[in-house]
Amino acid sequence: MNAITKEFTRVMPKKLPGLVIVTAGILPLYILGVAGKTAAIPLSLLILVAMVMVAAFMGPKLSLAISPLVALGFAGTAYFSDKPLAGALFIAVVAFLCRAAMVSSKAAMLNLIAIFIAIFITGPPLLTGHNPVAWDNIRDIFLWTLGACLWASFIGWLLTLRVPIPKLPALPSLKIAAVSGLLVGLLVGVATWVVLDYQLGKGGGWLILTLFIVFQPFTPGTMMKAAHRAIGTLLGFFLLSLLLLVEPNSAPAWAFALPGILAMTAAFMDKLKSDSPYWEYVMFLTLGVVLIEGSGSGQQHLVESIRHLSVLRLHYTIIGVVIGLIATALFLGVQNKLSSGALEEISTHV
Repeated sequence: MNAITKEFTRVMPKKLPGLVIVTAGILPLYILGVAGKTAAIPLSLLILVAMVMVAAFMGPKLSLAISPLVALGFAGTAYFSDKPLAGALFIAVVAFLCRAAMVSSKAAMLNLIAIFIAIFITGPPLLTGHNPVAWDNIRDIFLWTLGACLWASFIGWLLTLRVPIPKLPALPSLKIAAVSGLLVGLLVGVATWVVLDYQLGKGGGWLILTLFIVFQPFTPGTMMKAAHRAIGTLLGFFLLSLLLLVEPNSAPAWAFALPGILAMTAAFMDKLKSDSPYWEYVMFLTLGVVLIEGSGSGQQHLVESIRHLSVLRLHYTIIGVVIGLIATALFLGVQNKLSSGALEEISTHV
């Protein structure tokens, strides 16, 4: 493997632009769009984004090793999508494992896997047949996910060869990482139960996504990150509204999918820049996710469908920010109370 890597590096151009690598990474999405396989685009896109980041930060070997587990996780979203309590427990366990793994800076990107799994449990893709929870559809989700994971591992390897990968912050200890995982798992687990039980659909998925991002115990800058997410979502909503004004209601799915892929490419490139503001990433992410989700909805009038999705994302993101900030305030209050109590106990023994 090392010999192959050295030879591949030797024959590659001395400076392969990161944009070229990212474009190659999402090439399957362009092919799916042109071929009319739009139902598979949202699933493939989110898996490619997450696993390219995992491969870049954790290494392609580990990315390949966890690919079957990731595929099982996404297939599980279809199986548990009509089982509120079991689905909530499933998401809570996934959230705990991925958050606890953040004791290592290399594993920080696993949080993306948990976020995207939580999104799809509220509306699993229908790749085969007419029932998302049918075994044929679950099987195809597993196979599509596995294939996307393998391709993403290769693209992530290319990134490590030519693009500087920034170091991400890690949680200070395994104990803190485990407690953080338990708290995040509890919050998103309860949210998943409510979303599935009341059948909130895609809006509920964005609520869970926002809770994942805003509520991050033992991580500094939570309040600022929530503000950036709200600003970025509003700006993305504004850009999307402008695009929908010029797109005819009869426009084909690819007319929305391709701009969505370009927006996701911009979001991904923005993520690789350590000095870029978080709201900028969220702005591109909002535009890309809504366009791609809408293009794969199968609705006849896509402009109205995408406009409805954008409003849902805006509403549920704001609700998620508020709930996340309340949970953060409660956590900080308890943490400060416990810290002051410990200091008082120490002072009495001095």
